[in-house]
Amino acid sequence: MFYFKALQEFDMIRDGDRVMVCLSGGKDSLSLLHTLHQYQFYAKSKGIHFTLGAATVDPGSSAYD
Repeated sequence: MFYFKALQEFDMIRDGDRVMVCLSGGKDSLSLLHTLHQYQFYAKSKGIHFTLGAATVDPGSSAYD
């Protein structure tokens, strides 16, 4: 799996990391979240434990700046 190799090769996620994915709700960001969730299970088997979170911002909100 290509993306697993890149994550490992570039040491992108380490044990104890907290990863936040900002979602637009589109296919690309949802695919990224799904892929990282799959990687989380794979990494756990290799002794790498990290927390995965997701957030979305509604640009139509009056609080959005």
